[in-house]
Amino acid sequence: MKKWIVFVLCLGVLTGNVSAVYAQEESSSSSAVVDEASSSIQDEADVEETEDTTEAVEDTTEAVSEDTGLSGNWIQKDAESADNYQIGYIRDGVIELYWMQEDGTPGNLYWSGSFEEPEEETDSFTWESVNDKRKTGYALMASQEETKTFAYENEEISYEVSILGQDVTINLVKTDTDYNTTSESASESTLTMPEGLPVEFVSGNYSWYKNEGAPLTTLYYSVQIHNPNDDYAVNYPNVQVTARAADRSILTTYEQMLPPIAAGDTVTFGTSLTYEGNAPDKVEMIVGNSNNGYVLQNTSGVIRQDMLAISNVSEIKNEQNTRFTGEVTNNSTISQNSVCVVIVFKKNGDSIGGINTIIDSIASGASRPFEISVYKDIMDYDSYEVYALPWG
Repeated sequence: MKKWIVFVLCLGVLTGNVSAVYAQEESSSSSAVVDEASSSIQDEADVEETEDTTEAVEDTTEAVSEDTGLSGNWIQKDAESADNYQIGYIRDGVIELYWMQEDGTPGNLYWSGSFEEPEEETDSFTWESVNDKRKTGYALMASQEETKTFAYENEEISYEVSILGQDVTINLVKTDTDYNTTSESASESTLTMPEGLPVEFVSGNYSWYKNEGAPLTTLYYSVQIHNPNDDYAVNYPNVQVTARAADRSILTTYEQMLPPIAAGDTVTFGTSLTYEGNAPDKVEMIVGNSNNGYVLQNTSGVIRQDMLAISNVSEIKNEQNTRFTGEVTNNSTISQNSVCVVIVFKKNGDSIGGINTIIDSIASGASRPFEISVYKDIMDYDSYEVYALPWG
């Protein structure tokens, strides 16, 4: 059995940006190279043009029949008992839906599309709404479906919403609250992308494990990333880890998408990746985010990492492995659908990598236990730290 541990202080360097509006995606990144000079990368991602969608929406708004009773304001049925719910309005051949904020005003846009008024008053009918991607294309919480089916029956509008990969039926009922005027600022804010600062690399270290003669190598790493923006949370931050041989050839590379980072927060993440090949000579870590990932903190629903408190941690060793157990408490006012618990191992005060596990949802003010295991003798550590991150 053969194992090496490498721990050094990493340096971060900001890179340039690639401009984009739909045709391209602007990306900002900062990078660090362990044991050598820092390097940077730039991404370009093609995004489908929305001219056809725009024309379809405009065509449907030009011909609107006489109002048959569906125009007006709508709210999700039984909204009082829901943690997150939707509101919206139908007007002038358009249906717009928003996620509701805690202060009772519309927040992030979910849907803006065509509304086909029936020719005469009816008790039930169905229409296919065409997505207006001039608005939803920039909205972080919006559906990116080309069309959405809406049904009206028993004085309710129903449609499907995908939440964490599960389809949920939402039912709307009429309300006297006028959401058209209060949602104008929320809608307009989706048309202009906020300009924020890219996330910053703070530190990152790694170690590796390989059985002598075995084909596989496991790389353990940990990274700290800072959001320097005072007003914006950052969605879709990522870290790209590249392991190189002594001749600079790439042994493996992997881009890990991370959860949103709250304004001004610094988060710690750690995990492992296994590949077929030799142990690395150098490892590069590059952090970045898409420039369409900025959202106002006060409407983002993104919490700081320290709002997920760790307690009652135990380290339990046996002949095969070491188990870490403890509890995570959600001290925020927002329920978390899932949480990532991270163990960062240290040697002589420096991190040497990490492991993690995902646990189920934690309601506001609630706690949930966790357990993480690592094979004995894989990590040569003398201390460790435990963190938790929102994870979807």
